Amino acid sequence: MSALPDLFGSVLSLLLPHCCQLNAPNEDYGIVFATTTGTPINPSNHTNRSFKPLLKRAGLPDIRFHDLRHTFASLMMPNVQNPQIVQEMLGHSRISTTLDIYSHLSQDVQEEAVGRFGALFPLGESSTQS
Repeated sequence: MSALPDLFGSVLSLLLPHCCQLNAPNEDYGIVFATTTGTPINPSNHTNRSFKPLLKRAGLPDIRFHDLRHTFASLMMPNVQNPQIVQEMLGHSRISTTLDIYSHLSQDVQEEAVGRFGALFPLGESSTQS
């Protein structure tokens, strides 16, 4: 069983007490972040009114909001033991989707994998038979 639901539940339990202070949440939608009227945030409004100005103030390049998801996944893939962890975090139904999109490993990761494989077959050692 994955620890992700526990993590998300923990984060949600931390956010829910603050949602009333953030905006006027509407229980009918079951959301934490809402507009001032309690409805779900319109993605286009969020991007144009908040995300793009934030990028500009921070001196960052103009990227799509969805690019954050790709950046997260690309940074996670070489740093996890099992790509299924990234699959679960992204919500992909099949591991093949995650691997098809994010399996472009860095040269360092590939060299490390080859080194680990090579360590399985040490050179220069002879086996002694009795």
